[in-house]
Amino acid sequence: MAESINVNFKVAGSELSSYIDSIQKKSDQLSNAAIKAALEQNNKAKENLKIIDDQIKAIERKSRIEGQAQRSILQERRDTDLRRNRDSYEGRRNTVFADHSLTEAEKKERIETLHGSEKATEQTIKSQYRENISLLKEQERQDKIQTQLAKENIDTLKETAAKNVKAIMTGDLKLVDVIKGAQSEEEKFVANLTERGLKEQPSTAKDKESVRGGLFNDIIRAENFNRFLDFGSRAAQSQNGFDMISSAIAAIPQGIATISDGIPLAGGIAKVGAKLAEAAGQYLERKAIAGQAYYKEAFRYNAVTGIDPTTSTDMNRVGVSATSFLGARTDYVRRRGYSSESNETARDAIYAEKGFGVDQGTSSTLVELQRSSRENNRDLAGLIGAVIERGQGNIFKGGDNTFLNEFLGKFATLQKELLKSQSSVPTGTTMDILSRFNKLGGEFDMRDPRSMGNINAIQQGLANPSSDNMKAMAYRILSQQNPNMGIFDLNEEMSKGLGSPGYLKGVLSMVSQIGGNDQTQMMNLGGAFKGLSPSAVRRLFQNKESLISGNISIDELQSRFPTDFKGKAESNTTLIERNNADIETQLLNGVRKSLESIYGSVREGITDAFSGAVLKVDNGKGTIEFKRPKELSNEVKYRSPNGSLR
Repeated sequence: MAESINVNFKVAGSELSSYIDSIQKKSDQLSNAAIKAALEQNNKAKENLKIIDDQIKAIERKSRIEGQAQRSILQERRDTDLRRNRDSYEGRRNTVFADHSLTEAEKKERIETLHGSEKATEQTIKSQYRENISLLKEQERQDKIQTQLAKENIDTLKETAAKNVKAIMTGDLKLVDVIKGAQSEEEKFVANLTERGLKEQPSTAKDKESVRGGLFNDIIRAENFNRFLDFGSRAAQSQNGFDMISSAIAAIPQGIATISDGIPLAGGIAKVGAKLAEAAGQYLERKAIAGQAYYKEAFRYNAVTGIDPTTSTDMNRVGVSATSFLGARTDYVRRRGYSSESNETARDAIYAEKGFGVDQGTSSTLVELQRSSRENNRDLAGLIGAVIERGQGNIFKGGDNTFLNEFLGKFATLQKELLKSQSSVPTGTTMDILSRFNKLGGEFDMRDPRSMGNINAIQQGLANPSSDNMKAMAYRILSQQNPNMGIFDLNEEMSKGLGSPGYLKGVLSMVSQIGGNDQTQMMNLGGAFKGLSPSAVRRLFQNKESLISGNISIDELQSRFPTDFKGKAESNTTLIERNNADIETQLLNGVRKSLESIYGSVREGITDAFSGAVLKVDNGKGTIEFKRPKELSNEVKYRSPNGSLR
């Protein structure tokens, strides 16, 4: 055996000697555990060596799998945090743009502050990710050292056994003394190896000693059962099943196949009873706490609405427990302004977030705006689904909904602006306006940060004409379009701006009728919309036909081909999220049912740990191949206006 190992590593916050001692201690524990498990399963030295070697290899494989999984989780967490940070910034920025009480300078200052905050948070998220990856690499380095030292420990014991055989052959040592003196796991293992070595020697050597077979057959029976109870106690505390993977894998060599298997009592009845009481106490404590958490949300719902919550949708499949879902219902009750349909509203908001990345903050804003809609048209999923349908091929191309959350924020901003001057605005009108301006491209493209400012400038130019001449032209246009309106009616229609279906179309047509060359017409158009830059005026003039053609919709948005929000949300929910929610929900049920749910999640977690993602290395380049489980696959398709799927 080598006398020393050269290992490159770094130590932070502790002395080098204590660090090495810690690694050595862990490697000793690793080899001891492997030896003990082998002795419990088999007393044949030849088989023991194979069992130990297999266990160490299994630990190495498990360490690699866990490292790959941890990297994937850390990267996903980083990407999710970065998206949320960006979405939060976009939402707050849109709010600043829509605040007409602020000057342009104040808006610019606030947006710069928000941008700085967003960048700082982004750097913090990335820094934390790098730190976590460094810690993971350090742990992998330690694991590798531990398994290497464990192998060397086994080699040392094999050398000791060989020396024993040689000493017994020369008469300097007796096998019976080796067996009687075997107290620790290592000594028992050496004794087994010594027996094997003697058996492989010429028969004269065997005659010197009476070899006792089956020396360790009755070891650890009662102790195994106590270990089972320890595992059961920890499993009752599982949050999602995955947190018990390491304990469950360690328990398998001890003969614990499933939680429900019967285990024969081999002694120590009083001690066993105490263990069961401890496990039951921990479980009942957790169950009671879960119940109190649910009551807290139920009482909060009652405080807000004056009634107790009734039927609730099971949201475990999308990773939301009954308690968390009830909390979401209370939040949306406040947004909606009344308690009816709180279950459906909260459900749709969660589905939209999990399935399409629509922040619940965005959904909350839409729900508030729906207060002004007709009572039979306040369906959140219907609104979002209709936006997705109407936007296909223009705002959303090729089924790419990356821009959906931001677009809904801009949709809400314009809807709120139009509602300032009228009692209600059809959602179809708002969608049509944004779609038409998006087709202009450039600074009117919805993805361009200037687009909402330019649309708002046109809205202000229409609702508040900048001169008497412009106001007179507006009266003329509106009176021609609405011959039965009086002076007050015309004033009201003018204040609607873009919300008046034919107003913008009339202004653009009137500019052409007034005449003059292109330069003159663009000057007239710039005079009507003083908030637009010259380049925006030019683009508006050159593409005005897309705004003049046809009529702006005055209908409410309704989804003709409802998108499978539930299926899409479920397909984007991990097993660990689902188990977590299911356990927390089942804790509210009876003791037997909730325990079955917890242990079922533990089994699912163990199964999932060895399936799903596969790491492949080709020519030095590593890739992770991920196959979505069949039961979670869900392809969302959209229908074209003619009804065909695409």
